[in-house]
Amino acid sequence: MSKKSKNNYKWLFVLGILLELLAIIYFALPLLLNTPAAFIVIKSDSMLPVLEKGDVIVVSGIDKHPNSFENEIIAFYDPTQGKIIVHRAIGMNKNCLITKGDNADMIDFFNPCKEYVLGRVVMKV
Repeated sequence: MSKKSKNNYKWLFVLGILLELLAIIYFALPLLLNTPAAFIVIKSDSMLPVLEKGDVIVVSGIDKHPNSFENEIIAFYDPTQGKIIVHRAIGMNKNCLITKGDNADMIDFFNPCKEYVLGRVVMKV
């Protein structure tokens, strides 16, 4: 076996290890953070200037009562729109959160209760 072939195999081995590590992180992080969506890409300007379109955020799941999230940025599933929303929790309405984008004039129509909250934003990548 030539030296060039050995070097190619070494690179393939290292690349294989890196891909395995990325797969472990991608699949294990949601379990470790207790959330079904550990990484979310921001797709709107509703949270400017804190989060911009294209930012990638890390979300950590919840195990507490939703009222502990006031003033925090959270990710939640909105079934009326069929998508995940990332907005700030600004208050409570019964047992559900009132949310609003930092760059929005009005509060959100849908008030997510605990079962719709994916977690709080813990980091921007």
